[in-house]
This record gives sequence, structure tokens and C-alpha cells, in this order.
Amino acid sequence: MSSQKKGILDRFKDGEVVIAAEGYIMELERRGYCKFGSFVPEVVLDRPEKVEELARELVYAGADMCQAFTYYSHREKMKDIGRENEFETLNQRAHEIAKKVAEETGVLFCSGVGTTNVYDPNSPEKMQKCEELLREQIAFSAKYGVDYICIETLWDYGEASIALKVCKEFNIPAVITLAPVDFSGEMKTFDGYKLGDALKLLEDEGAACVGLNCARGPETIIPLIRDIRKQIKGPLACVCLGYKTTEEECTWYMLKHPRTGVKSFPMNLLAHCLGRSDLEWYAKELKDIGVNYVGMCCGNCPTYTRTIAMEFGRTPPAAKYVSDLEKNSMKGANRTTGDRYAALGEFMGMAI
Repeated sequence: MSSQKKGILDRFKDGEVVIAAEGYIMELERRGYCKFGSFVPEVVLDRPEKVEELARELVYAGADMCQAFTYYSHREKMKDIGRENEFETLNQRAHEIAKKVAEETGVLFCSGVGTTNVYDPNSPEKMQKCEELLREQIAFSAKYGVDYICIETLWDYGEASIALKVCKEFNIPAVITLAPVDFSGEMKTFDGYKLGDALKLLEDEGAACVGLNCARGPETIIPLIRDIRKQIKGPLACVCLGYKTTEEECTWYMLKHPRTGVKSFPMNLLAHCLGRSDLEWYAKELKDIGVNYVGMCCGNCPTYTRTIAMEFGRTPPAAKYVSDLEKNSMKGANRTTGDRYAALGEFMGMAI
């Protein structure tokens, strides 16, 4: 980390909010450069310029960090797509891209580490394999000098605890977020811990920040994070989906296409995108709760990041292009259409 850059621990200590911008896999799939199914960031190998392009767009929109696109890039996932021999190349390139953007823009440099999919507390062999996979990825991040690591979208407290232990061995601050995917109503991790209890344990074990990410959109994650704030006294994170989940369909796995009624995950999630007013509400709720690490993950895009950043009082470069409907030709002092299209303007909500 640059000696002139204020680190994440000092930012939290000084009561600052960190704007996080994630969600590379879904946004790059939307643009035609990633694949649903494996969810492996092959684009880092095949079209690295597209990864850098999105990274710059998110920083331009107001992100305080630039994340190496390393989620699901461990050897087991690389093996699933027949590219295990490119593990090192992918991780090196992902870190190089994020570090370059972070250094040029002055934002924090981090990496993302997700579930290994092999964690099993009943199998010593799988537990060892889990730690080996986490250690190999975290070692890459240490080599490239990340400011912190996002340990994210984990379903088990135990796996998060292992990842935190490894981060501490490398002396790297860890922001740890669990995915709230329990459908039972008890809101537990897969290994049986209530979410708040699991996060409290991780906080006590030395995580720089703990919280929730993924699985839920603003409407269904806010009640959880508000309740968790009662247990977590230190820095709290909330990085939700960019899709509209409801009380009836509380996670993205439950969403149904509004026309067909067929499950939307993952192929038809665009039918559930958030509006900007949803993001404004989300950011206001996070401010009221006192969340310190805020943002979006899957389903995020630069416009969403800009909306959140501006709601937190930031003026990112992208603020220059915030919509100004008073400049529309059917509305306000600049109206140029005369009365001919008055009815259309009224219908559009653009009437004087």
C-alpha cells in the first residue's frame, strides 16, 4: 500500500464510509464477456481490456476501491472449465489490472475471495483442501500488496474463519461478508450459526469489517442488516444485489419471471433490475443504520455506484452526467415542441 494512501483501517477509525463497487461477473456477462454456469472470470484471460474498462468505469462512478476480479478463480473452479493450468496467469493478470487502476486513480486496491465449494466440517480432507485453496489465492493478493481482501459470499462461518486466519497470517485486513441465503426464516449459515452470531465471532477474531453481501436486493437485505447492527459494534458492511427481491421472493434464487412465472436465476435476472429510486432508498437506509462499507455486488453497474456515491454526498466525475429532465425538449423553460406534443409530454410526465 502506498504510504500516502489512507488505508481502510484508518478510514474506519475516522468514521469514513467506503463505497464498494463489485459485480464484475454479471455486468461482464451482460456485455457478452462472461459465462453463466461456471461463473469463472475467464474474461481476465481472454479480454483483459474489458475488465480494466469496467474497473475504470466503477471508479469514475464513485467507488473508493478497485477489486481484482479473482472471485471463483481458485484451482478447483479453473479445473471445472479445463483451464487449471492458467490459474496463475489469471490471478496475476487480475491483480495487475486492479493495481494499475488503483494506483492511477488513488483508490484502495483489493481482491475478492469467495467460497471454495469444498468446505465440509465433517471431512478433515476437505477442510485441508479448503484452506489450501484459500491460502493459494490470498498469497497472490499478498504478493501484489493489496490494501485489503474481500472475503465474500460465503455460506459457512467456518470457511470464513479459515479465510480470516490466513489473511491475518499475511497481515492483510479482511472485509468479510456472508451471503444471507437461508430460506427457513432463522437466517443461519449452512453450518448452523445465526448470521449475527457468526459475524460477531468473525469481528471478535479480528476482521476489519463484517456484514452481508449478495443473495438479496435492497428491500430484503436492509431488515437483516438493521438487526445485525445491534450485535456488531465495529465497522459493518452491506453489499447487496442489483436485483429487486421481495418478501415473497426474498433471494435471487427465488425470483420468477413476471411473464412466464419460471425461475429467473440466472438467465433472466435482467427482468428484475432495480430503478435509481431503489438505490437512493437503499443508500439512505444504510446511512440511517450506520453502515461503514456500502455498495453493490451482482447486478451492479456504474450508474448504480454513482447513485449510491452521490447519496452519500460524493461528487464523482460521473456526476457531470446525472440526468437533468428540465433540459428535455418537452419540459421546463427549454421546451421547444410547442403545443403539438403537449399530450405526449403530459403522458411522459414531462409537462411544464
